Amino acid sequence: MRNSHDIRAGFLPVLLLLVLLVSCNRNKLCTMEYREIYITVTDSSGKAVLLDSTYTEIVSTKKKITGKTDSLNKIKGMYLLFSDSQKDMIGENTETDFKFFGLIGSAIVVEENYLITQDGCHIKLLTGNTNIILKQ
Repeated sequence: MRNSHDIRAGFLPVLLLLVLLVSCNRNKLCTMEYREIYITVTDSSGKAVLLDSTYTEIVSTKKKITGKTDSLNKIKGMYLLFSDSQKDMIGENTETDFKFFGLIGSAIVVEENYLITQDGCHIKLLTGNTNIILKQ
């Protein structure tokens, strides 16, 4: 007769396999991590710059993605560029040009180019400056 410990030990590998399959995207096994790409905006003295608004634009379509940066990151001068939740906006294994805009009032004070891809599971920054220093 099997004891409950033996049953639980056999159940664990099945449970892990189910978790992996649920995270599967297009017959791929994806990790459960969630990726976000942030940029940091500081002044020449290293102090965080508080932008009034930000958005990211897909260059080829001119589609604007409004940045949703939480208050804690904003205080640090960190702004969301792109995340895994937005990955389906671009083609899988395709290099896509983006432009990040940061505004103070109605004036654009940050305008930077980025190249991003996604592999069906996660996004990846290929090129672009993630530490922007504004000249005063």
